[in-house]
Amino acid sequence: MKSAKVIGIGALALFAVNVAFATNWNQDVPLGAAWSDTNNWVQGHAPGTNDSAIFVTSQANTLDVDVDVASKPLVLIQVGEEYTFNGTGSLAIRRELVPGNNYIMYNTTAGGTVAYNVPLGISTYTTDGINRLGQPNNSNGGTTIFNDTFTLEPDAWVNWVGGTYEFNGDLDLQGNTFRVGTAKVVIGGSGTTTMAMNYFLLPDPAGELHLARENAYVPPATGFLRVEKGKVFLDAPNALAPDVKIRMYQTDPGSALVSGGDYDQNLGVFYVQGGVPYPVIIDMQNTACMWTFVDCSHIGWDPKGLDINNVDTSNTVIRFKMEGVPGTGLTETQISRTRINGQQLTIADTTIIGGYLYITPATEVPTPDIIAPSIVGSSLVPGNAIKIVVDAPSAAGRYWPEGKLDLVSGSWTNIAHSDDGVNAFVVTNLDYSTAEGTNKVIYVEASAAKEFFRINGE
Repeated sequence: MKSAKVIGIGALALFAVNVAFATNWNQDVPLGAAWSDTNNWVQGHAPGTNDSAIFVTSQANTLDVDVDVASKPLVLIQVGEEYTFNGTGSLAIRRELVPGNNYIMYNTTAGGTVAYNVPLGISTYTTDGINRLGQPNNSNGGTTIFNDTFTLEPDAWVNWVGGTYEFNGDLDLQGNTFRVGTAKVVIGGSGTTTMAMNYFLLPDPAGELHLARENAYVPPATGFLRVEKGKVFLDAPNALAPDVKIRMYQTDPGSALVSGGDYDQNLGVFYVQGGVPYPVIIDMQNTACMWTFVDCSHIGWDPKGLDINNVDTSNTVIRFKMEGVPGTGLTETQISRTRINGQQLTIADTTIIGGYLYITPATEVPTPDIIAPSIVGSSLVPGNAIKIVVDAPSAAGRYWPEGKLDLVSGSWTNIAHSDDGVNAFVVTNLDYSTAEGTNKVIYVEASAAKEFFRINGE
């Protein structure tokens, strides 16, 4: 704790020359301490426009901050303890005009976590026509989590540095540039991604972009996934929006597009960009999944070609649609520039089935063993229904609810359920459900004369 305080104080002294006013959160504030309460700030007022908000003091009562209002546009939020920002308000950060002051968020905790459970937006001054890069920094390897809406305002530039950043809510990227610098950036949770920019930048070999929810990356029609120096992990089914183009620049030998698990993907045109200095890399990590690309036979690939590594030849499936002109999935030249697990691919190694060119020995992904489900919560809700919250680790369609009158006699039978308690009650699987975090929620009728319920699966 002492070292964290020293780091926080040192950082405050460093930044003080570049900010208008440093406004410090008091030590040992009471439970429920609100942003708008002047008693909670050392200076006797909440941060104003172009001020910095400093949270480096330890607390005897709580590390929770009640953000009860919309903050003024701040130039910096600096946090030196594991604070959590909750409430009905919102936070705004605006990159200031002072040259050289790039840092707009600063987490100095040593491996600690700072969580923002309120909407947060980043903007930049554009009155002089100069776009200035704003830089969040987890300086000691910490984690910053955004659980509510994160907005990058039009014309804003941001570069994520150090540690890990997790986006679990809506991600509204209307800005100019989203750079994954020397950081791990995870887009997960259950939010929705909106992008105005054509692509993210990964300008550093240490950068990692983890796309950990469906449609985590949704560029406009002119956009694409750009892989240059860092690594991009597909950590959820259909992590990219349908048919998003992938352009591999491979300006670092370790850069790669990586399979983050047993997740099927439907991908767009795959480009091995001309003039790449190294062979392009896809790392399948021996996962059991199917990656389907659209037809790529209408484009050329750089002679350095494509290395697809760590392919489980029994479980990893990679295929290309055969459509359009010439409609062969890949050309003979592209096939000759492809290596799987270090072995040169030939036409004889490929298979054509149902309008797809398969370049892996496996053409089907085996169904994985089911993981047992569990009921993690239940409650009686209005409308004479019982809400059941289910941890369903495997595909939701492999589970269904059952009921019986008692646990001693009789058989378990399939019972009808609704996805929200209002829609129809039907006998089906948990594909008919609503999401609650990582869990599935269903509703069964309390009048169904069943006293016991369970979730079964296969």
